[in-house]
Amino acid sequence: MVNMQNVKKIRESFLKLDLHFVADFFMTPTAEVADYVLPAATWLERDEVCMGLMNSISARQKVIEPLPECRDDRNMIIDLAQRLPWADQTALPGKNIEEWNNSQVKFLGMPFYEFKEKGYVTLPIEYRKYEQSGFRTPTNKVELYSTVFEEYGYDPLPFFTEPPESPFSTPELMEDYPLVLIAGSRCIEYMHSEGRQIEQLRRRKPDPEIDIHPDTARKMKLGVGEWVWVETPQVPGERIKLKVRLTEGIDPRVVHADYAWWFPEKLGSEHGCFESNISVILTDQPQEPVCGSVPMNGTLCKVYK
Repeated sequence: MVNMQNVKKIRESFLKLDLHFVADFFMTPTAEVADYVLPAATWLERDEVCMGLMNSISARQKVIEPLPECRDDRNMIIDLAQRLPWADQTALPGKNIEEWNNSQVKFLGMPFYEFKEKGYVTLPIEYRKYEQSGFRTPTNKVELYSTVFEEYGYDPLPFFTEPPESPFSTPELMEDYPLVLIAGSRCIEYMHSEGRQIEQLRRRKPDPEIDIHPDTARKMKLGVGEWVWVETPQVPGERIKLKVRLTEGIDPRVVHADYAWWFPEKLGSEHGCFESNISVILTDQPQEPVCGSVPMNGTLCKVYK
């Protein structure tokens, strides 16, 4: 729920579901509105196969048994599928975790317990495979002209489309929304919405921030560490608050917002997921006709104390 655009609408949708269950490590805002919450085993409590870089595969090995009531997600899937009379049992990689893991390393010619002893396997890299099999396109060639797009009636050549809101496509909005907003870059402390309740990480990055060029901040009379409101034209009437972080590494016309913020320490089922979450003020309406992607970057915004 924290990661999806137009978060308040997403929450309303969850509340209308006939049945909603979540498997997670923590009580997140999504788990708080579920009918059932199942405690999932972490990667420290699981044996599983991990695909590494392009030519390697490794064995993740549990260091402790799952703590009481926690279960491997795959066990939940297997048990559920076996209880559903209409489920396709042949689609399961195994009837238990051991069979599941064995199926993943079958091509190596060894069971998973032997694979665990090795730890990892590096496979030889095959260069120029295209010389034997071509590329995975209808023409077996590198396609700058997409025959698939052409078949479905789309422009087969690459093209650029200006974002729905920008200084060029909607100059009339610039008076009220004078800055270009980008969001979603990674930080070393957190992965998407994860980690906000981990004390060591939170001490390193305690607050949601917005990057502003010093010249822009000076014109707006904003100082480092000040809290500001941010609004976009995409979701009228909504705003979020972020803390100013000054950087010369950004264009003065652009601001960059942290994303996926919530506050596990705050009481209530929402845990502050509407306060500083950039997804609150981003639209969930698809703007791109081919794959229906949502514009998470490149809209206009205004920033004020």
